[in-house]
Amino acid sequence: MSIDKLPTEILDFIFDKLTELNDIVNCFQVCERWSYIIGERTHKVKYLIRFTFSDDKVYSKDLVYNGRTEPLDGSVLLKVFPNLRIADISLPYRIRKKYDISNLVLELLRNGKHIKGLIEVPLMKYVDIFKNRTALEMLCISRLPDEIPISDINESVKQLYTCSHPVPMSDFSKLIHFLPSLERLQAKIRYDNQDAGYDGPKLMNLKIAELDLRANSLPGLLQFGLELLDACPALVSAHVYAFTSAVIVEDTTKNENMRDLVLQFREAVAWHSQIDLLAKYPNLKHLALRCNLTLRDDHIHDILSTLPKLVLLDVRGSPRLTRRSARFVEDYCERHGRSIYFYFKKEDREQIEKDWPHLSTRQEIISRGFDFMANCFLKDNDTLPYFLDPMDD
Repeated sequence: MSIDKLPTEILDFIFDKLTELNDIVNCFQVCERWSYIIGERTHKVKYLIRFTFSDDKVYSKDLVYNGRTEPLDGSVLLKVFPNLRIADISLPYRIRKKYDISNLVLELLRNGKHIKGLIEVPLMKYVDIFKNRTALEMLCISRLPDEIPISDINESVKQLYTCSHPVPMSDFSKLIHFLPSLERLQAKIRYDNQDAGYDGPKLMNLKIAELDLRANSLPGLLQFGLELLDACPALVSAHVYAFTSAVIVEDTTKNENMRDLVLQFREAVAWHSQIDLLAKYPNLKHLALRCNLTLRDDHIHDILSTLPKLVLLDVRGSPRLTRRSARFVEDYCERHGRSIYFYFKKEDREQIEKDWPHLSTRQEIISRGFDFMANCFLKDNDTLPYFLDPMDD
């Protein structure tokens, strides 16, 4: 039997298993019958992504993988996937300079009725992006343009991920001014001026901040990051990775909204500085100090007494901790009537998954739900999702 004469239910079964963009587009274009049948599959697709963090691709009816080595045709893409919500339009690094994909970006923005996010937007005039799509909410940029005119301020973008190239400290406040409505910021920042503190505006709506401050070990970079966090009064969750041994907590302003915090230092940081930093967030419920080179058994008391609402403490990978720390937590909880989940061994991963089954360790580019604890808390900085899709429409 010729493949084009296969029963509809067989074709539908085959099409439902396709995950590669090229395969789906080619089948869609074979004939009117095939395009109609495969439409059952393509109308469910919300996400187009280029890669995964591992070699194992996850099958999902709302996800398609883009393995193309040349630019997409925007009109074809939107015809095949009319409900596309987030699109990864990047090209392999070795050929990025060969093609100009600005027209693809504009096609998606003008005619993609459901487009909410773009991954790896090329270096182009950002005013061209926003004058064509005021409802764009999630943006991943590979680098900053040379200038960001204040006239380009955009009120719609709620999530920003700066990938590939760390943003210089001196440019960061310009970027923040450009996007005043941010609710989630994931940024790589590099040190470029020892006198440059954070001098940008307050981010009144920011709920989640994820900062990669590993570009160098100079203390000014971490200081900049902490000042940025202080400028976010509504901040609920933060994930900070720094490569420094010096932490100076000069501003004792407290953020009583902060509930979730992941801190990871590549160097040994003085304990008094770490506890001073934690004291700024008195209502923390979930804290991770993974791979902490300073943390000792007797420091656990400082943490528990400083954070009276703490219910989860993850200090796995901290080499100076022993079983005494676990016994101390048990005794402390019994004396003070508290319940605290405590994890200090690398082998505790299975226990965490049992105790907190809704916390994901799956590495993915897009996570469903605007939920830091569910999608970010247990992950390393390098494997945080680009976007948290709120799935609210």
